[in-house]
Order: sequence, then structure tokens, then C-alpha cells
Amino acid sequence: MSLKLNPSKFELIYFDRNGKLIQKPCTFSTNTIEPSNYIKSLGFMLDSKLSFSNQILSVTKICYFNLRRIKQNIAYLEDHTLQLLVSALVLSRIDYCNSLYFNLPDNTLKPLNKVFNYAVRFVCRVPLYSHVTPLIICLRWLPIKYRTIFKICTLMFKLKDNFAPVYLKCLVNLPNKSNLRSSTANHYFIPSINHIFAKRSFSYAGPFLWNNLPSNLTKCNSLLSFRRGLKTFLFNKFLENS
Repeated sequence: MSLKLNPSKFELIYFDRNGKLIQKPCTFSTNTIEPSNYIKSLGFMLDSKLSFSNQILSVTKICYFNLRRIKQNIAYLEDHTLQLLVSALVLSRIDYCNSLYFNLPDNTLKPLNKVFNYAVRFVCRVPLYSHVTPLIICLRWLPIKYRTIFKICTLMFKLKDNFAPVYLKCLVNLPNKSNLRSSTANHYFIPSINHIFAKRSFSYAGPFLWNNLPSNLTKCNSLLSFRRGLKTFLFNKFLENS
């Protein structure tokens, strides 16, 4: 039996970082499917060059829309309620699949940083051009870069305790020999990768970030204590760099 596809619900995309791949249409019986520049899968936009610029643009539009909706009733909201609404309607959008943003260029992440800074000023009820760093410290919100690291490291902890999906576990390898120093430190093997684009992959980013965590975090027994310690560690790193 031949597989029957509905052309109106079918999309075709070629992933090619260098733009050298010839994008040919695909033909099923009498229907021809033209390749798209981007597709949406599970609410996340994937473009042919994996730059995620379309996804970031979509997220920022939704975030600004939700902030405008909240602003209509901001006079009636207490500070704690306002913070909860922004966390639920804005930060949750920023955090969705944000592990894919690791090692993206700063100019690509710039729209996300802008909407995050706007949300910080919005929650603190300060003018638009107020200095944002003291406000972030007051709210103890992790900036975009550190939120991405937080997500990846959390996934790595779940892998260590066998709580993560199997397809992620297949991407990383623990040291096999018990006499290695890395095996006692709960370190993963980091694959040898030279291309900057390839370093965005989970198979590299996960072990690289995990191995750079302090031992008191990698040896945590519970997810809750790990997340608390990780947030404190990353927040202190943000304070050092700022």
C-alpha cells in the first residue's frame, strides 16, 4: 500500500548551513511540494539555515503582545501578581526550547535580550531607559544567555539520573573506565569538534557545560537542590561578568 499524503498539510524543507544545497521540489503522484524556507514543529520554527531568526522574531512579537495586554490592567495589579503574570506569559515563551539558542551570535539573540530587558523594567515599573542590571539583581532573574545554560545543565542532570528522554541519552557518553579522574567527577566525554556551528549541538554543549560546573553541583542528589544551586552559581557568574 502506498503512503497517501495531503499536500495542504505537508511541508518540505532542506537544512543547509552554507546555502549550497540544491533545493528540489518533491513530487507525490500528481502533487508537487515546493521546499519552504522554514517550518513549524511543536510550536518551534526551524529555518533552512538553522539560524532560528524566525523563531526569535515570533517569540518577541508574542511577548510584546502579552506585555501590552498586561499593561492595560497594570494599575490594578500588585507587584507580586504582576511578576507572576510576566513570568507566565512572557518568560515562559522565552524559555520554550531555549536550549537551542546556545552559542547563537549576539546579534541573533538581540531581540530576545531587548524583550527580556523590557519585561524587567515593566515589572519594576521604571522608565524605559533605566539601567537594567540593578533591576535584574533585584528580581534575581537569569538573563537570556544564562537561562539557556540553566536549561541544558538541567537536562544533563536528568540524564545522569535517567529522567531524560532516551534520544538525549544517546547523544552523550559517560567515561567507561573507573580509574579515570573524570569518572569520579561525574564528567562526560566532550567530542572533538572544531566547527563553531557544530558546537551548538547538544552532544557538545551538554558535556561542555556540565564539566565546567563545580563538583558540589554535579554530585547533587535531588533535582530541586541542583536547580537551586545552579541558579545561584549562574547568577554569581552574571554578577562577575556585569
